[in-house]
Amino acid sequence: MPPRALLWLALLVEGGLALLALLLGALLGQPPLRALQWNAVDALAGLLATLPLLLLFALTWRARWAPLREVREILELRLRPLLAAAPARDLVLVAALAGVGEELLFRGVLQGVLARYLGPEGGLLIASLLFGAAHCMTPAYFVLAALIGAYLGWLTQCSANLLPAILVHAFYDLLILLYVRATGPAPDAP
Repeated sequence: MPPRALLWLALLVEGGLALLALLLGALLGQPPLRALQWNAVDALAGLLATLPLLLLFALTWRARWAPLREVREILELRLRPLLAAAPARDLVLVAALAGVGEELLFRGVLQGVLARYLGPEGGLLIASLLFGAAHCMTPAYFVLAALIGAYLGWLTQCSANLLPAILVHAFYDLLILLYVRATGPAPDAP
């Protein structure tokens, strides 16, 4: 696997989601950047709000229940080889792109548009299910991703700002990417 393959894939997919969010937001009257304000309080809240997701990850990573073991095995078999070749700075960029691209689309556009028609709870629910569907590797992963999407949507509703959700998403992804890479088998010596 080329060392920059993961970065190029993230640029294509996650960057594409950010562009899609901007386009859809303009077409649907829900520009996602309008819901993004940079301030220290929401930035700190976003970093601290990562802790519950890390606890969830720790519990599910060690779970013996077959559906959760299957998720772990997929991450180990499919993701770890991509991570092994990627420089750490690329993982930072990949995580940042995922946080920005996915949050602009799912919370910044879809949740807002759906809330106009279905109310805040309906918008949160449907956007979370769509987020889960976009991450659907297995039924268990769909449920986990939908729950994480609901949490990120709730953070966005509580703060009226996309910044906490973007930071939680990016920081969580970065820590998970680093963890999955670090817990892999030792590389073969030359």
